[in-house]
Amino acid sequence: MKYLYNALQLAKFVEHQTSTNPAVGCVIVNNGKIVGMGAHLIKGEHHAEVHALKQAGLSASGATLFVTLEPCSHHGKTPPCTQAIIDGGVKEVIYAHRDPNSLVHGHHVLEEANIKTTHMPLAEIELFYHQFDITISKQRPYITIKTAMSIDGKMHLDNFDSSWITSESSRKDVHQLRHQYDAIAVGANTYHYDKPRLNARLDDYGQQPLPIIFTNQPRDILNDQHQHAILVGQYGLNPTTALSDLYNQDISSILIEGGPTLINQLLTQRLFDELIVYIAPKLLGSRHTIYENPHITSMEDIQHLTLFSTEQFESDIKLTYRNEVEPCSLDLSNPQD
Repeated sequence: MKYLYNALQLAKFVEHQTSTNPAVGCVIVNNGKIVGMGAHLIKGEHHAEVHALKQAGLSASGATLFVTLEPCSHHGKTPPCTQAIIDGGVKEVIYAHRDPNSLVHGHHVLEEANIKTTHMPLAEIELFYHQFDITISKQRPYITIKTAMSIDGKMHLDNFDSSWITSESSRKDVHQLRHQYDAIAVGANTYHYDKPRLNARLDDYGQQPLPIIFTNQPRDILNDQHQHAILVGQYGLNPTTALSDLYNQDISSILIEGGPTLINQLLTQRLFDELIVYIAPKLLGSRHTIYENPHITSMEDIQHLTLFSTEQFESDIKLTYRNEVEPCSLDLSNPQD
């Protein structure tokens, strides 16, 4: 089991850099010694198993291969890992998480080749692939809504001033969070009035998210910095088509950062997977709350979320919730805020 945890650490090193592919780690052990290690580094290049097999060389023969995710068995941008495992002479494969992709039947292929194959699920690895499971099963990006509010539940003052509700530590955490997503999305009004940079401003982190604007306006609303941005809703796309299209553009995760109207639409239609709320110890006393839904008339109609984690940044509290309810339909034709 310890070798699966070693493989998980390898996968964590490359998390958020493999696009719509999952981060995978692999360790090969022969006679109680690690003879090969590998991780899937970039989409379209060798998978973790192949890197580990190359490092192990002839020592892979008769060895046990530990991998975080079930080996692939289909031809994509790379050949199937199952064939590389068979060719390498591996005696046994132990994997932690079953691949939700219907094209993958790695355990069957390996067993047919007389390679002992064991599924050994571990809670930490199951959690690690939560986002991947959702993107594969729903064929759309993982959607996280991020917002900040005061302790009286307000997002900004009545004059729309919302500058620096949260602490500097919270804002730094947001930039770290942005690096973990393929894209950042806002509505047209937020883009026009707040002029957000829609990037992550930490020098010691990796990828920059792609800007997405929810709007039905033409591309001339974009400034010079965001000419590469994607406009969603520009042609009256329905949510299923829009999100599927984004997924097909290798966008596997989107961080929704506003504004209030867009966030309220997504919350109302339950079209999100995660909700992150930073709560600052301030009283704004304004009318603008994070969520308004006049159609809720009884406690039986309210949404229930699952608290996933709590963190503290100076005097702010960060709450992360997960949504386990299927979304309703959502009209993206006019998400102006």
